[in-house]
Amino acid sequence: MKSPPGRKRPIDRPETVRQAKTWEGVKNEYVIAGLCNGCAGQAAYGHQLGFHKIHSPGLCCAGKTLPESVIDRHGSRAVRWLAGEFTAPSEDVT
Repeated sequence: MKSPPGRKRPIDRPETVRQAKTWEGVKNEYVIAGLCNGCAGQAAYGHQLGFHKIHSPGLCCAGKTLPESVIDRHGSRAVRWLAGEFTAPSEDVT
């Protein structure tokens, strides 16, 4: 998306109600799977924004094993994220 004249960065559209409900549902699945609220939220953002753009998992959740039902539904990206595969430099994480 291009920036309007005179603006330095693109305008982000607000999150829709549907996107918010989807994010909340994904986060809740990760909480039920055993992740803390913070890490579950980061995993949900990872699915929404890309795992390279989120914080690494906390020490409380790093290396945890997810149930097969969660992996089947959401893929293996969160498993790889919990294993430390996706690490973004701190200046890239928003």
